[in-house]
Amino acid sequence: MKAAGAEMDRLTDAYHRYQDLRDERNRRERRIKRLAAMLFPDELPDSAELGHMVSRMDSPPANSDLALWEILEEYLAVVGETPISDAADMLLRFSGERATRQGVESAAKRHPEVFKVRKREGVQIISLK
Repeated sequence: MKAAGAEMDRLTDAYHRYQDLRDERNRRERRIKRLAAMLFPDELPDSAELGHMVSRMDSPPANSDLALWEILEEYLAVVGETPISDAADMLLRFSGERATRQGVESAAKRHPEVFKVRKREGVQIISLK
């Protein structure tokens, strides 16, 4: 019993490092799936490089399976902040007719834990919290 306890103590740091790495990999895989669905709504291009990047995915979600707020979250992770009207224009490009300025405002209100909206010189700016 004592030997097992001592071995467990020695492995504790490695075990926690493993869990941290697994969690980080899972977060990155979720982001890649959302980005792939945004960038390639119809079909992923036949590319060895892209294939390698997404090889760990079981199946990327279809663009229509993504909520507008998820697409907006990924966009804001890249640009930092943007006027709500620009965010609506970007969403329109990636999601077709599903996006409007009111949709962006609604996403911000429905997900206050994710988005922050403020006015700068009379323009509404949206960013991640």
